[in-house]
Amino acid sequence: LDYRPNVAAFVLNRKNEILFCHRRDVTSNQEGFQVPQGGIENGEFPIDALRRELGEEICLVDFRIIGNMNNGVRYRWHGQNVESPYLGQEQVYFLVQVDKTGESQIKATKDFDSYKWVDGKTILNEVIEFKKFVYEAALAELEPKFPEFFFKPLEESDMRFVRTSSDIVKQFIVYYQNKPIGYIQFYWAGKVGDGWWEGYSDTIVGIDQYIGDGSFIEKGIGTKMIKEFINLIEKNHKVDKIITDPAPTNLRAIRCYEKVGFNRAGEVDTPDGKAILMEYDL
Repeated sequence: LDYRPNVAAFVLNRKNEILFCHRRDVTSNQEGFQVPQGGIENGEFPIDALRRELGEEICLVDFRIIGNMNNGVRYRWHGQNVESPYLGQEQVYFLVQVDKTGESQIKATKDFDSYKWVDGKTILNEVIEFKKFVYEAALAELEPKFPEFFFKPLEESDMRFVRTSSDIVKQFIVYYQNKPIGYIQFYWAGKVGDGWWEGYSDTIVGIDQYIGDGSFIEKGIGTKMIKEFINLIEKNHKVDKIITDPAPTNLRAIRCYEKVGFNRAGEVDTPDGKAILMEYDL
């Protein structure tokens, strides 16, 4: 006998609350809560199983993957699956984030009849006892990865002085401690055109950002914001290099990117003038 491969997800909203779902087959309203999970089918990659299970179990389609466990955690069946060919399950936990659109998609299904948003402590207090150590291990590894920032895709209602996102440019409003503080975008460098980054491959993206609220400048927040944004890009897109191009006189931005891990590749001429090309290899 072996352990069934399985994926599970801590789904976070913009307040870093975790989605906790009530199983339809449990009559008690105080028991039967768990996070979404499901088996990995033959030939299926864990990330594909995650997307399928979130769609089937809670109708969630739009989300961002921001972390995952390095290894699975095993637990044994307890009575209810005595006829299973498996001893139990080996679960790999993912950390995913939803915005307002994603939240609105979550609905009751044949698996779950209700849900609530809670913190990690509540989850450990309410999860069934034989799986508590699994949740403890998953939270211990993933809670340090809970984002300080929330990147909300720009919509028409958000437009002020920036253009809407496209298939080439993806733009976001940045929230910190539930407050909008700035703007960030990434774009596929080789597809921009108009004299920008000609000949660059489809696996290279560029980023631009600014913090609009002056009270958040010179506090290390820009560095953290860029690091989390790079993590978001890496988890959700096939990218092997990120570039940016601050002006030679923008010493604050250059220092910030260097703290993140960008390297100076030299001075370049762009349609906007001289710039310092900086590169981050993934």
